[in-house]
Amino acid sequence: MKGGGGKCGNMEKIKPILAIISLQFGYAGMYIITMVSFKHGMDHWVLATYRHIVATVVMADLWFSKLKRYAVQMDGTLVFIAPLNRASEPFPLG
Repeated sequence: MKGGGGKCGNMEKIKPILAIISLQFGYAGMYIITMVSFKHGMDHWVLATYRHIVATVVMADLWFSKLKRYAVQMDGTLVFIAPLNRASEPFPLG
């Protein structure tokens, strides 16, 4: 095996399993946080609002970091036009 190709192939097979396991840990953590919050008297509407605020901040951070990575390659006007153009395209057929 040249360059450890066999080991890399095994890692590619394990990635989906690791993703599922980490997702399950995330769900378990969220369940624990939810139950502790409810036992301390937090309203479910407030918890849902906080959860959405945290999700928005995390997703915005990921989007801005991706935007900053590609902003070096593009002009300033294209930085804001490119995502809109991509969103308006129809789904690829194949």
